[in-house]
Amino acid sequence: MEREAYLEQIGEWLKGRDCGRGIRESFRLPKDACGVPEECLLSYTGWLVLPGEEGAAGMSQEAAREWNGILFSAFARTSIYGQAERVLWDRLERLSERLQTEAETHGTACRLLERAVPAGERELVGREQEIRRVAERLKEEREVFLYGIGGIGKSAVARGYARLYRKRYDTVVYAVCERGLRELFADDTCIPVSHMTYAPGGKRAEMGWYVRRKLKAIRETADSRTLLVIDNFDRMRDPLLKEVLSLPCHVLVTTRTDPAYFGRQGIFVGALKDRDEWLKLFGLYYGSLPEAEQEAVLPLLEKFRGHTLYVKLLAGYCKGKGVLPSRLLPGEIRLKGDVFRFACRSSKERQVLRNAALLPAMGMEENRFFRLSGTKADSEAAALAACGLIEYDRERGWIALHPLVRQEITQTGELTWCACREYAQNLRMELAEFWNMPMKQKMGYMPYVIGILETLPLLDTDGMETVFFLTDLLWQFGQWGYALRRTRALYEECGRAFGPSHPFTACAAHLAASVYHNSRDRKRAALWYERAYLAYRDSAKKEPRRCGLYLMKYSRTLAWQGKPDQAEEALTEAEAIYAAELNAGEKESGLRSELQNTYIEHTRFCMAQGNYRRALALCQKAGELCDSINASKTTKAYILHDEAVIRQHLGEPERAGDCLRHALECARGYLCENQPERLEIEKKWRKKERGERWE
Repeated sequence: MEREAYLEQIGEWLKGRDCGRGIRESFRLPKDACGVPEECLLSYTGWLVLPGEEGAAGMSQEAAREWNGILFSAFARTSIYGQAERVLWDRLERLSERLQTEAETHGTACRLLERAVPAGERELVGREQEIRRVAERLKEEREVFLYGIGGIGKSAVARGYARLYRKRYDTVVYAVCERGLRELFADDTCIPVSHMTYAPGGKRAEMGWYVRRKLKAIRETADSRTLLVIDNFDRMRDPLLKEVLSLPCHVLVTTRTDPAYFGRQGIFVGALKDRDEWLKLFGLYYGSLPEAEQEAVLPLLEKFRGHTLYVKLLAGYCKGKGVLPSRLLPGEIRLKGDVFRFACRSSKERQVLRNAALLPAMGMEENRFFRLSGTKADSEAAALAACGLIEYDRERGWIALHPLVRQEITQTGELTWCACREYAQNLRMELAEFWNMPMKQKMGYMPYVIGILETLPLLDTDGMETVFFLTDLLWQFGQWGYALRRTRALYEECGRAFGPSHPFTACAAHLAASVYHNSRDRKRAALWYERAYLAYRDSAKKEPRRCGLYLMKYSRTLAWQGKPDQAEEALTEAEAIYAAELNAGEKESGLRSELQNTYIEHTRFCMAQGNYRRALALCQKAGELCDSINASKTTKAYILHDEAVIRQHLGEPERAGDCLRHALECARGYLCENQPERLEIEKKWRKKERGERWE
């Protein structure tokens, strides 16, 4: 649309509403007008960001639409024109400055950060030709695909290129794609961008929105001096692939799928063909090989047809056993089983391998790994590294496991929740205060939690509490789709394994309800809360505190169904259950915390019903419990916010303002800046400062 037509349309739109005279005059004034009141110099036409104008530079279409929409709203809201016009202009000016700052700094403040390629030189053996072909291709094009079967050496070629041609680039990012591209780019530990952190609990909780924003930042700052290596990518139908390949940087992708599948050319990475290269690779993992032994090892290597991972495993097996290749018994070596020799390892070594199988492909710091494993198995890890079974870099202090080795460990059938109990429980203990952790620290745990959930069985009677605990974190990581699929599958499996009326079945239904509730799908959440309540109500074994929890959440279903009296009865009964438990001598802070949460739930129910006197009494009970158990400032912010709103409705503006101020202090200290509750508190505080109605 032409500028004049655009402005004429807005002018007619404004004329049809009872807008203030000064505002309309300002709208008609040119941007450089002289001899007019100061407030009118902020002409509406000068503030609009129109497509193609110079003022739109550095601003996305989404931001421009938001900015114009805010202006429309401000000019159309006749109720605020009773204030001095300077209040309106000050508000617009602050908003303008914020948007201008974001627009000016977006391209420079947010930039792709280095993520180093793992150290090592062994993978360069026999791969000089492939590395040279990658270098030649990236001189002409921005993208290269390396493809071939698992464990054949694609990652080795990618890492070798990144190290040998490092001087070509200012920034190199090496990222292992264990799931889809959306999850990869949302993970700030894999692809870090300065001044950007994914906050799944924020106003823009959608992972897709954050990924688009991150891709935009990379697109604006990256160039041909940036190399992005995406290792182990196997989802060729990924909807983000086209957008990632359109980035202005060099993109090097390793995959098992021939890229011709979607119309791209790739470089095939096959087995090593040169027998001298087999011997050289074997020697790098085994050590110096006597000349007489070289002839003995060649027939063994023939069995693996140049598959680099199995050459490495055979060399590690011989070194670990301390035997020469010629001394191996006839028939001792088969293609996989005996080279891997999992069953012949010591119990400690087998446990290290089990725990390593739970790691993401990127690995983990050795200190954290041993801490979670509950043992300092340094010598066992070193022995496994010597055999080529794990990657253990003592100098860097890092442990990782090749996906193909993980696959073989999984096939042994020894990977169960019971077998990995100590590792999973120690991680759970680390995450006990997850709710109060800073957002960046929370997101750092995401790959470790997903590594466990994707490796171990869906459910296991020996570790259900840990299964439920870790599964409940998925939506808090922003993994909404994965969380829904997993919780619903967990519910179905529990129903089959334990029956429809069982505590485990009820807990799985409750997890699904939490995902729906926190994704703002209250209708489906209500249905799943009802399933959880019914499954627990009819189960043979019940705990009072669980009865209280499911009753409290079931009240949401009753309220949604238009049964407020029954909803209040459920909340009152839940409170009575917790109070009885405490009176019976139970002094656990957990019980008091659950009673506090019930008071908060009841408070908000009464607020929704307009019963503010009753809501205030319940809110004060929640506050007293909060102080007695020294609850987190996060919870304190929620309670103070509720009290502020209640007191404002009851006609106590001064006390309401004090509560809101304290809520703001707690929120700014302990809630992420994007978290909805903090945004709501800040929004109300700004309204209060402007003298507007804010409850």
